[in-house]
Amino acid sequence: MSQVTIKDIARIAQASPATVSLVLNNRQGVGKQARYRVLRVARELNYTPSLVARSLVRKQSDSVALMITNTKNPIFPEIGAGMEEVLLRAGGSLNILSTFDDPDIGGKKIENMLAHGLNCKVRVEKYGK
Repeated sequence: MSQVTIKDIARIAQASPATVSLVLNNRQGVGKQARYRVLRVARELNYTPSLVARSLVRKQSDSVALMITNTKNPIFPEIGAGMEEVLLRAGGSLNILSTFDDPDIGGKKIENMLAHGLNCKVRVEKYGK
């Protein structure tokens, strides 16, 4: 089954996609009846927002990348767990990338993540011995 879009909701609720967007983002400027119709249809269709579409519109995502040099250093899971705990509370997500101690891989991964609208990157190169 394909993901329900705001256009699907708009068609069924007899509203414009702009009105659906206003309602789903809890914005002002929509009458009570139209708001009710949109929310009812969205609930009936089990609508969930597309994070990809949201990222495209906003030109950024709610993702943060943690780039580590390798996966064997025992401090990296602790750093990642702490970051993810904070990000989850803020509605974000964490992507963990390893360069396997290869700077060329690191550069390519950074370019790729920035192309995907990454909000922030954290690079941990060395810790301890």
